[in-house]
Amino acid sequence: MIPRFLLALLLAWSLYIPPALACPQGSLSSNSYIRRNNNRCEGVKSRRPVTTSLELVSFTSSTGGSIGNTLQIRIPKLSTTPPRVVVRAFEERYHLDRMILSDRGSYYVFNLPTDVLRRLNIDLNSLRATAVTGSQRLYLPVIIQQPSNQYRFVFSSDANVRFTRVEIIKDDQVLVNWLPQTPRRGEKPFLWTPPPSLTEGLYEFNYDAEIERTSGSLEIITDRSVFFKHNPNWLR
Repeated sequence: MIPRFLLALLLAWSLYIPPALACPQGSLSSNSYIRRNNNRCEGVKSRRPVTTSLELVSFTSSTGGSIGNTLQIRIPKLSTTPPRVVVRAFEERYHLDRMILSDRGSYYVFNLPTDVLRRLNIDLNSLRATAVTGSQRLYLPVIIQQPSNQYRFVFSSDANVRFTRVEIIKDDQVLVNWLPQTPRRGEKPFLWTPPPSLTEGLYEFNYDAEIERTSGSLEIITDRSVFFKHNPNWLR
C-alpha cells in the first residue's frame, strides 16, 4: 500500500503545471500560444477564459491606427522591477505575456513583431492590456503605439453586470462620474480624458455594481477600488 504522504505528493504533482509546459516551445509559424524568440509567450490559447466575476481587463491609451510589422508597447517606469503585462484579444483567444521588457529610461518598452496578430486579423481596437506593479496591484497605463489624450478602462464579465456608481477620485475629491448602466454581459468600457491641470499621482477608480448570477441571486459590490497612476506627460 502506498503511504498517505506519497499519495499526497503524487496528487500535488499531477495538479502542478510547470511554466515550461504552460508556455511550450513550438514552431514560430504556428498561431498557438508558445514561447517565441525567447522573449515572450504569445498566441492562441486552447480555450477562452470564462469568469462570472468582474475584472478590469484593460487600462490603455492609444490613438489606434493600423498594425505594421512591429507594435510598440510602453509602460511608464516606476521602479527597477518591471510590471506584469498581459495583452489579450478575447474573441480570438489571443494571449501575450511573459515579455522581457527593455528599460528605456522613463518607460519599459517591448517591440512586438506582429506576425501572429496579422495572421489572426486582429486590429488595435481589439487589444486589451493591463500592467500591474507591486503586491497591492497598482495599475499603470499600457501605451500602444502612440498615446491619445485619454485613458480607456475596460471591465469584463460573463455574467450580467450593472454599474450603479462609477467615479474617479483623487485625494477624496470626485473628478468624474458616470451614470448607472443597464445590465449586460461582456465588456464595459469607460473613457476618461484627464484635464491638463491634473498633476502626477495616485488615482482611484471607485465603483458599486450588481452581478446577476445564473442561479438568480444578485451579488452586490460596494465601494470597490482600482488604484492607478496618472502623469500628464504619459498622454503626450
